[in-house]
Formats: sequence, C-alpha cells, structure tokens
Amino acid sequence: IGAPNGLCSSITESKHIKAIKWPYQCTNHFQTLRQMLLINQRLDKLITTHADFKEHGML
Repeated sequence: IGAPNGLCSSITESKHIKAIKWPYQCTNHFQTLRQMLLINQRLDKLITTHADFKEHGML
C-alpha cells in the first residue's frame, strides 16, 4: 500500500508530524481537537506574517 496520489510516504509522514503529532503534544488533552485547530491556525498566521515581513524587507 502506497501513499495517496503516488506521493512519497516520507512526505506524507512529515506533513502528518507537523499538522497532527506536534499540535497534539502541545495540548493538555482536554478538548484536544479544538486546541489542535487553534494551534494550527496560529501557526499558519505566523508563517504568513513571516513571509509577508520578509517580502517587505522587515526581516
């Protein structure tokens, strides 16, 4: 059994670790899904802001 769409399984594992495992470990395991979604949302905002600052020469 391979990864979906012919992708390398190491790529999907890497994405899984960033999107699922790490945020799960950061929660206190009460309302875990809610906390994980909030963590991922905040990380997305930080990444977007970092790219925007870099584009405008602020970093």
